Amino acid sequence: MRLYCYILLVVIFVVSMPRVQSKELNNETITCHQFLASGQANMAALISWLRGYHAGKTGIIPFQSPDPYGGRLGFYCKQPQTPI
Repeated sequence: MRLYCYILLVVIFVVSMPRVQSKELNNETITCHQFLASGQANMAALISWLRGYHAGKTGIIPFQSPDPYGGRLGFYCKQPQTPI
């Protein structure tokens, strides 16, 4: 009987959880609009990935507190883009 209660609780928990609307973003082709619309959790993950990528390319791991990297990227993406 306990087993059935546990199974029922797990099923209710899984069914009642909100569905995650995930959309895969390609880091090579992401645009500023997609970056800003991706949500705060995805933006934080992408910023962490970019910091690691740039650290691997330059060999320098900059550390500042607070970290201005995300702010600069957000500022750049909010600027009106001029065609080249």
